[in-house]
Amino acid sequence: MQYRRMYLLYNLLVLLATFSVIWATCDVTPHNFRRWRGSVKGGDCQTLGTPGLTYLLCVEKCSKTPDCKALTHACNLLACLCIYCNYVEDLLFSDNAVTFIYMKDKLLAQNMDSSNRVSLPLNEGLSVGQVIRAMLRLGSEFTGFLLVTSQEDFALLIGFRVSFGEIVRNSKIGGQWGDEEFNIPHFNFTAGQEVEIICIVQDRGYLVYIDTVQFFDFRHRYSDLSSIAYVWVEGIVVSVSV
Repeated sequence: MQYRRMYLLYNLLVLLATFSVIWATCDVTPHNFRRWRGSVKGGDCQTLGTPGLTYLLCVEKCSKTPDCKALTHACNLLACLCIYCNYVEDLLFSDNAVTFIYMKDKLLAQNMDSSNRVSLPLNEGLSVGQVIRAMLRLGSEFTGFLLVTSQEDFALLIGFRVSFGEIVRNSKIGGQWGDEEFNIPHFNFTAGQEVEIICIVQDRGYLVYIDTVQFFDFRHRYSDLSSIAYVWVEGIVVSVSV
């Protein structure tokens, strides 16, 4: 009888976890939470585990904790747990994972279609452990994602050139362009396609995922992260959040 109760409890917890991925996002004012299968590799993390600890309770706690950036939610036969991290080192995406990533972010822009550059202010600059997420709709020629300083130096430029089948990265500091970087695992993007860019700010540089695939890293050429004041987008913005 005790085994049967534990089995029923386990199935209930699995059902709750499965239900959590039906929704694309979960709104918790003033933040949104984006979720994926996988786990967070982070720093300054705390673990909380109790029976019946649903993802909604975990998300609520993270939302109310100013320094919380992301969390991992997982359940087993005995309990559910949440691991809260105050900065993100990496995101370990896996379609087969039984754990879930919940990323806290604040929306900067949504559904902006402009023939000109879209400039989105970062009021507090950037810092190590922060994540910028952008959903863009690719144009037929060039679509750009840039991190720009208050002096309009380009700390990072990511450019999709669909007609050439390439993604270029570069910087522009003091009016001087740096060396372009091109290496990527593949290019299977087309004009009109929506892509998700996840840019993790690390000590050594930026780690960039596109549609949950690790595409490249870009070493810092501009070291003063707090002076990065804008996200610029050249193209159609579906959403940008930090």
